[in-house]
Amino acid sequence: MWCPVCSAETDALVAAAAGLAADGAVLLQVVLAGPSPGEAPDRCNTADWIAAHDIPFTVVLDVGARRMGTVADLGAVPWNGLVDTRTMELLAAGAGAPQDVDGYVRSALDWVGSHPPGG
Repeated sequence: MWCPVCSAETDALVAAAAGLAADGAVLLQVVLAGPSPGEAPDRCNTADWIAAHDIPFTVVLDVGARRMGTVADLGAVPWNGLVDTRTMELLAAGAGAPQDVDGYVRSALDWVGSHPPGG
């Protein structure tokens, strides 16, 4: 049932979500595949994923990475991106779960805090 690394990263993000949101982070998770290899995700198993992890942030469905695949190389999951939502600039991106999910997101919050838009 889904990638164990994705599951562990989701649990770490859920644990950090309230503090990150309070500090200005906007969290978004995109589900690209279903619970079994080669299976497309649907609303029901995505709802099961959200409930199983008690996810308090937005989760969207992108079947087969039709949208995400046009802007990112998704050869491996989980894939993470940090975006400055003021400018939509991609600050960092890569495959694999960071060892410190909270620290990874906070690195972007710190960068945004020290770089005014257009500066």
